[in-house]
Amino acid sequence: MKNVTVGIYLDLQKVFDTVDHGILLHKLYVYGIRGIMLDWFRNYLRNRQQIVTLTDISSDVGNITCGIPQGSVLGPLLFLRASAMLKHVLAIGWTSVRLSVCHTLVLYQNG
Repeated sequence: MKNVTVGIYLDLQKVFDTVDHGILLHKLYVYGIRGIMLDWFRNYLRNRQQIVTLTDISSDVGNITCGIPQGSVLGPLLFLRASAMLKHVLAIGWTSVRLSVCHTLVLYQNG
């Protein structure tokens, strides 16, 4: 069998906006975060809302059930957890998957 390496450039910025809170909390549990610490993360992500106001017109309040709060101290830690989940999804059918330091290059290798 021939060795094949494939490189794919990804923009993972959307991971901040799309990661499901339930999945993220489950992964934190799998990585050993439990008890009071897991409750702390759950409370941090729970009951978040957003509203958009332009001049004097405001949107309805929307509940946020996914995404990582940006501009927070915990944001980078949660982003790293979310992007680590991506590595396992991408690895299906390949012997080796490597994410670069900047999280934008994925290298696949089958040999």
